Amino acid sequence: MANLGPALKPVGVDFFRPLVVLGLIAVFGLFILYAGGSTGVIALALPIALVALLWGVPLGVATVNGSRWPLILLTIVLIMFMDGSFRAKDCNDQSMDWQVLAKLFSWLAAGGVAVLNLPRVLPLLRQPHIALATAFVVLYPVSALWAADPFYALSSGVFHLFIFGFVLAMASHLGERGTITAVAIAMGVMVIPSLMISPFTPSFAGIGACSTGELDRVRGFTNHPVALASLSCKFIIVLLYMLERKWLPRAIGIGLVVATIVTILLTQSRMPPIALVGAVLLTFVIRQRIFGLATPFVALPLMLLTLVILALGIDQIITEDVLRMVSRSGRPEEILTLSGRSEIWAFVMRHVADAPILGHGQGAGPAILLTGFKGWALVHAHSMYLQTLLCFGLVGLALLIANLLVQYQLAIATRQTITLYVLTYMCLLGVTEVSIVFNLPDTNFMLWVVAVVFTLPWREQQTADAPAPASTPASTPAPAAQVPPAAASRAPA
Repeated sequence: MANLGPALKPVGVDFFRPLVVLGLIAVFGLFILYAGGSTGVIALALPIALVALLWGVPLGVATVNGSRWPLILLTIVLIMFMDGSFRAKDCNDQSMDWQVLAKLFSWLAAGGVAVLNLPRVLPLLRQPHIALATAFVVLYPVSALWAADPFYALSSGVFHLFIFGFVLAMASHLGERGTITAVAIAMGVMVIPSLMISPFTPSFAGIGACSTGELDRVRGFTNHPVALASLSCKFIIVLLYMLERKWLPRAIGIGLVVATIVTILLTQSRMPPIALVGAVLLTFVIRQRIFGLATPFVALPLMLLTLVILALGIDQIITEDVLRMVSRSGRPEEILTLSGRSEIWAFVMRHVADAPILGHGQGAGPAILLTGFKGWALVHAHSMYLQTLLCFGLVGLALLIANLLVQYQLAIATRQTITLYVLTYMCLLGVTEVSIVFNLPDTNFMLWVVAVVFTLPWREQQTADAPAPASTPASTPAPAAQVPPAAASRAPA
């Protein structure tokens, strides 16, 4: 295979890649013309495009020349606009506004970074587990061929590819420590200010007319309490890993974790913290190699409890008074139906049955589920596994499960904590939320890609500012096969 050049030196700009970036910009302009379709949207896009260009050109040049801070700044912008909400908007309103356009421009910038760093990105795809993840992500835009809404599926798929490539480019520039630090800074910029404004207002942008969360639940700079709780849990995962690797002063790290736990409590959300606790416990069990010893004491009681619940029903085991106490609304039905999710899942399964093999295409929720369910504005399946079935059918679900199993196997073999944390959290969260398979890119997807990239031990000398070893080509990162078995129990860096 041709040598793509030293990956440890700044990547120069050749003639081809700028043309590709210009092509991306042209296609993006056509996208806005097609999707916006009004003079007002174009007039709104022009000043945003000018600001993006004024900032993007020098930051893009700095990135290509090996600077780290533009990547960190773009990570902050991406997470702010992917998970943040800075204006109240009705969930049925599909029109473009300044925040939608800013989000689109941030995705375009991520795609531009990926294209400009193709010599760094392509070698990473040679690793089998990253290639398998790439196959799953490529399914997103390909599903436009049979999608219920081909334009939406293609657009969403391309944006997912942009984020996927951006994370690979960022990892090749910053290494493991730099990438994790960038993600931590970006999440902290959203979580900590959300806690700071909570005594004054539960939501920075106000609460939309069709929001499904109670008014007193804190949303902060996101659009829903569950979104803030999930972002906070992911922030804790990243902080715990940084504390383990001694990349963060202990006092600062513990203080941030405590503040983030308070934020989670204020959201009054249930599933994200449950998934977080499960991820921490399972990772601890695997890291301490007590999985075999603990399995009978954990698995057997859970199996017996599941059988009893299936046989009798949870309402026969737990009294209504206890259910009312646990419920936020005071109604036992909220717990018995998992806040209405059992009814949502039955509704989704009827649509899954219409296209069981290939599904209805990426982002099928708005086209398939938006109307017809008790008047709710239902845009996704409220389950990662059902969402995958809805969008990609049994083929997509098999590919997703294959990815998770391969990544788990590698992470357990190397005891790579960040991957164990993220995979376990996403799998547990995916029971009641869409987790990494959303209609559009979000931080769940982005953090999953980070976990994929660092599933295998990562040599920090791969970063852009480190000298390349003279004896080995620097075009590919060190795969697990080059890491001795002792690396599985390596000391924190």
